[in-house]
Amino acid sequence: MKCRITLAALTTLAILLTGSLSVHADDSYGKFVWGEDNWRFSNRSECFENDYYLTNTDKAVLRSSLSNTEWRLASEYLAMDWSGSCYGMAVTSLLACYDLIDYGEYRCWDLVNKTGPAASVYDMTMGDGTLYAQPNSEMQSLINYYWVLQVKNDLQFTAGQRYNSTEAERLQNVLDCLADDSPVLLSVFGRLYGGESSSAHAVLAHRVEYGIFELNGRTYDGRIHVYDSNVITSQKPEEQYIYFDSVKLTWEYPRYELFSETGALLCGTDDIGMINDGGLIGGTEYTSDTPYLAVMTVFPQNMTEHSVRKINFNDGRWTVRAEEGTDIQEYAVCADYVLGDTESGYVLETADMQELDLDLSYEHVMFFSNAASASQAVFHPSGYAKISGNNTEYTLEMVFNEGHYQGSWYDFSVSGTADSASLQKTEEGWIITSDNLQNVTAKAGNEEIEATLTFSADADSVLLYEADKSTLAAKIDTDGDGTYETKLSTESEASIYGDFNSDGMVNAVDAALILQYAAYAGSGGTYSFIDYIASFT
Repeated sequence: MKCRITLAALTTLAILLTGSLSVHADDSYGKFVWGEDNWRFSNRSECFENDYYLTNTDKAVLRSSLSNTEWRLASEYLAMDWSGSCYGMAVTSLLACYDLIDYGEYRCWDLVNKTGPAASVYDMTMGDGTLYAQPNSEMQSLINYYWVLQVKNDLQFTAGQRYNSTEAERLQNVLDCLADDSPVLLSVFGRLYGGESSSAHAVLAHRVEYGIFELNGRTYDGRIHVYDSNVITSQKPEEQYIYFDSVKLTWEYPRYELFSETGALLCGTDDIGMINDGGLIGGTEYTSDTPYLAVMTVFPQNMTEHSVRKINFNDGRWTVRAEEGTDIQEYAVCADYVLGDTESGYVLETADMQELDLDLSYEHVMFFSNAASASQAVFHPSGYAKISGNNTEYTLEMVFNEGHYQGSWYDFSVSGTADSASLQKTEEGWIITSDNLQNVTAKAGNEEIEATLTFSADADSVLLYEADKSTLAAKIDTDGDGTYETKLSTESEASIYGDFNSDGMVNAVDAALILQYAAYAGSGGTYSFIDYIASFT
């Protein structure tokens, strides 16, 4: 998965819950307790059946909690093969610290007495009392719900404000959050175990201990206690600490062979309101004054020499701005950019042709661009995207939030092969401009419908528009006056609907046209079926 700014360093904001948290007589409330608040099973694929399962009920709640752009990302995550549920396990453990989980609701059992309901998440299992605890489907759905919830913009907005923090400042932020022993959601990023590629891993930090600690020839004066979903036993204490120097503000996580010089503490927050915004249980109504920052995520991370610059944009035409964009910040540990000017468009350019797979999130629209061999990608928040390469297969996609698109569809994409292709949203529809408009596929969708259209045109541009709520259609400008007036015949209209004469009905008239074409072809006619039908419409 791409590294996303979702898991970057977060500031601590005020908690705003729909209901007040209950007050406990003991001092364990809001604090992590090993053997109660951690899951008994570990973060491994066999526990999650190698996918991100959600019950239909939980999935409906998730959809209602997300914007269109957030849901587009969530759908991408849910469609993945299982690659870890550490974030979901860390968040649900944090919720358990505040007694926000109704264990009986999730059909939990006590392993010791084999009776239900359980008293903690540690007791939650399949209920058969076996040595190796396994989550049932409801537990998987609970954990996966919160794993997906990391797509929420609140996390991304707040993360952007600390984007330029040093690693020392990020560590200090974690220590400040832990000052009252409240649990802290923490993500580490880097080349785990010294591997070749970087990845992120989420844990729950829950206590700070000061003293003198010798580790691999290095001396530290403190360590952070963590619950790591990859560790289900307390028999290896060295695997449950992040060691640090409180003066130099450097750190080491020995389990993953990570250091502050080579890794990053991408996330450090004890703000349960933000973490549980849109949550399945004990959900929050979270508000933040944090200004929006656009974020671009690029894959692969090891791009050749490249740049990101602002552009001047005017109705499909653009030029690079002369001044330097000082508010364009590249994240040091992965190929993410935080773009401070959310009104501006941007161009990413590379020194040579390479695969580009990237997305750019504005407040009300999100772009997805993919090309097999490209050197340039352009975006503007009004609804414009372009990719330039070398006879490359490409896909350009736009997803709009409510109130920022017209017609029935908030998700629109085009795919084809060309040296250059652009897609622009207009009042009439979407205009695709390219040096090759042969065999282009367009898709438009909402919650209920996905309309698909495949077309070819000997033209520089095509207007794609909504013929009705389930039908895409295309027009070209044949006389060059700037108006798209000529309807383009397409194979998808005929093959999908069978309405060959475009009268809105599939009936004996359409069947007669097939017989007529058979007679025409049998007498030596050279028109294709589509062109023959077009002569009648």
